[in-house]
Amino acid sequence: MQLQPPHFAELIELIEQRAVTPVFQPIIDFGAQRVLGFEATSRGALNSPLQSPLTMFETAAHARMLPDLDRACISMACSRFAELQLPGLLFLNCSPVSFVAAGLQQASAEAALGIHDLPASRIVIEITEQQPLDDFAPLRATAAAFRRWGFRIAVDDLGAGYAGLRFWSELKPDYVKIDRHFIEGIDGDTTKRDFVRSILDISRRLGCRVVAEGIETAEELETVRRLGIGIGQGFLLGLPRRIPVSTVPQLLLQQRRSVGLRLSSKANVGELMQAAPTIPPSATAESVLDRFHADRSLLALPVVDNGHPVGVVTRHELLDLFSARYRRELHGRKPIRGFVPPSVIVEENTSLDETSRLLTDDSEQELAQVFIVTRQGRYLGLGQTRRLLRRMADVQLVHARHSNPLTLLPGAVPLNEHIESLLGEADEFCLAYFDLNHFKPYNDAFGYTRGDEVITLLARLLREHSDAERDFVGHIGGDDFVLVLRSADWRARCEAVLDRFAQEVRRCYPAEALDAGGVYCEDRGGHRQFFALLSIAVGVVRRDRHGGLSPDELVALATAAKREAKRQAGNTIFVRG
Repeated sequence: MQLQPPHFAELIELIEQRAVTPVFQPIIDFGAQRVLGFEATSRGALNSPLQSPLTMFETAAHARMLPDLDRACISMACSRFAELQLPGLLFLNCSPVSFVAAGLQQASAEAALGIHDLPASRIVIEITEQQPLDDFAPLRATAAAFRRWGFRIAVDDLGAGYAGLRFWSELKPDYVKIDRHFIEGIDGDTTKRDFVRSILDISRRLGCRVVAEGIETAEELETVRRLGIGIGQGFLLGLPRRIPVSTVPQLLLQQRRSVGLRLSSKANVGELMQAAPTIPPSATAESVLDRFHADRSLLALPVVDNGHPVGVVTRHELLDLFSARYRRELHGRKPIRGFVPPSVIVEENTSLDETSRLLTDDSEQELAQVFIVTRQGRYLGLGQTRRLLRRMADVQLVHARHSNPLTLLPGAVPLNEHIESLLGEADEFCLAYFDLNHFKPYNDAFGYTRGDEVITLLARLLREHSDAERDFVGHIGGDDFVLVLRSADWRARCEAVLDRFAQEVRRCYPAEALDAGGVYCEDRGGHRQFFALLSIAVGVVRRDRHGGLSPDELVALATAAKREAKRQAGNTIFVRG
């Protein structure tokens, strides 16, 4: 006879009475600066032995009632989420055992059918591999069934326990959530940053989005954004609450955007915006459907609540939703708010490349036809993705003619154009000329392939430590780079590049070269000579001390300052007075 675990009776009562309390933590889309959705977790009854989630789920696992508990938690979370009319997606946790259980599939299908006023397209099933799995076939089949219903899939706590690459490759999720262990202290841990970079690389190849869990400090937030993670959650961004905050925290609005090369410093989505009629979130679904039937030229309708955009309802999505039998009778009188999918919302001054990234990185199965344009958070109009991509193609053709083929960074022509545009503005800036010391001997000793790896390393570090909204990274040839810095902390950024380079370039050498502190090879005169490990010379020219000069003259001064820096050993910054 199997002994029942402690608190078994309380567990039975909790499941039968649905006596669980869902709490919701916001998940933030950094690029769009909006709440992507909420992760729902559950608590037991207050002051009961099962109040703690850990105790509650451990008791259910020991009693082999985990699917029953998960089903109760999912039902309550869906009901409360709909009741609160929270925006975006609902992320629901469950174990693999529960995921393949028929009861969970039934509960999820009920949500998909609208019993909780939630379409399946707004629900993400979040799965954690809590123990090793030998047979992935049921998992794959269940994931395929959920996708047919319209759900999305996420892998939770990647890198913790048994949640590994096999689990990821078998499920092919829409989202991958990196375990909080790899986010905690990431700003000061090179190994964690390398792990995250590898996950980002795989995710791009597989077409899924990465979520950073457990962000608790501004430094961690800054680091994950610089690495290229577009979504995050954690106590810094919002606490789990019964009634959560559904706005983006002020800290995120103030923080600089993640690094990325801007294709154009002038073109923005405001130029592509068009006026469009709007509908309130209280409008019934059938009234919106009738508008689409009455006007076949109408492709999309923005849902706007007192000037603030909620999202976009498109013709093909709504017609597809109501094409099934009895859907109009079931859902026609419900408010349209419940049928608004996550939408891309950008400010009118957002660059073309940033908007394009938001559209192509969005987790929707199909590329969004339109996006919302705002001014200081208030609805302004709609942009068409087709027009944006056409304009992007034109811009990319121009930049491709003047970009370095190895690093894809802009070359001398775009650099001069950028400096010339800044000279017409009042903002101060400085030019920082970066040049590698002993790069030719390194190439001679280890070959051009290894030399290219060093070049791409420096290009990456320059991107990571510059501000995409204010700074410009140029590669003018060979091992020569120029940063145009408008950031007030320009010196700290340059020093950070030197520090990181000194650490990471060691991986480009064999152990014997590291022990010796350099390599022996021939100099330009054919004499055998010892050359120290690679380092960087930086020459800096500040505009405020050299007014009235042309772009070419400023670059020439920066080149001279770089030569002065090269006269000194090791990583050096020389600022021309």
